[in-house]
Amino acid sequence: MKFSILKEHLATALSVVTSIASKNLTLPILQNVRIAAQQGSLEFSTTNLEIGVRFSVRGKVDDGGEITVPARVFLEIVNTLPNERIDCWTDGATLHITCANAKTSLRGVLAEEFPVIPTVSSGVEVICALKELVDALGQVLFSVASDESRPEIHGIFVRAEESTITLASTDSFRLSERHVALVSTVSQTQTRIIPQRTFQELERLAGHVGDETVLKMVFGENQCAIQCGGGEIISRLIEGRYPEYSQVIPQQTTTTTTVSTKEFVGLVRGASLFCRSGMNDVHCEFSSSKQELRVKAANTQVGEYDAAISAQVVGSDNSITLNFRFLLDGLNATKSDMVKFEMTQQNNPVLLRGVDAKRQYLHLIMPIKQ
Repeated sequence: MKFSILKEHLATALSVVTSIASKNLTLPILQNVRIAAQQGSLEFSTTNLEIGVRFSVRGKVDDGGEITVPARVFLEIVNTLPNERIDCWTDGATLHITCANAKTSLRGVLAEEFPVIPTVSSGVEVICALKELVDALGQVLFSVASDESRPEIHGIFVRAEESTITLASTDSFRLSERHVALVSTVSQTQTRIIPQRTFQELERLAGHVGDETVLKMVFGENQCAIQCGGGEIISRLIEGRYPEYSQVIPQQTTTTTTVSTKEFVGLVRGASLFCRSGMNDVHCEFSSSKQELRVKAANTQVGEYDAAISAQVVGSDNSITLNFRFLLDGLNATKSDMVKFEMTQQNNPVLLRGVDAKRQYLHLIMPIKQ
């Protein structure tokens, strides 16, 4: 195998795929990247047996072939080279790398030993704008359960229906949901649970392709393929039934408060300094007569916090105690200058919505019961 490639293209490809490569005592080859050269194109791929990532770039290929080399070492070598053309060729299981006055030899493993990354060639296709989906991921990924004992909520619930795709996540204490418009409609409703790590890799891939790129997801029975730009992510799907979360979303509200997101965040951050250790509790009070939102916290060892801001409060006076970390995450995720805070009573969940018609997003938080 012999090829030439610009440093910029090689560094991009390796940056996309290297995060999946990891040390594995039983299968050391999983820390390698597979390089396949053919007809002016170079494909780089890695896998951890759960997720596989491929990324293709242009290059001058004199002799086709394949080899695998340690991914992270190769990336670090490339990052040290000048921004010029890089020439590579193989001699058995060794990859030789030259650029300007630098020459490096990297011991690898023959590609025949690399695990096969499957191809999802058939299934239901779902197409949307990459930028919109990545924006949605920023609003739901943080709510995924970190405990893997319940695998069905250790991923993102995806529902494609007619002209909309919905992403939802929950850790049983909070829930995030975002709707994204599809480029083309789907004939039958599709529901899948996709691992959190898969979408995290998509965020990484999206950082190396244009904002105007269209994203295509192909849903198979047990796997899915996510394709955009020159990259593709193949992932297993999580088995199980996702909770019927729509049942916990309040359909009616007693108190609706519209307030500046920035000012609300400021109050919560101030109150967080006075929370009880291990509780993370802040108390929010909503007054329709005073048209204000008041946030309080108290700690016998630190002191007390009590501050208010102007707000548009419609309905009855109300109050609730929430985990300040969950509240801050939800406020920041609305990505809106103004936020709408909807609640019924202090022992029921509350809803946060950004006052932004372009984003169909909601965030639900369970209260701390007193």
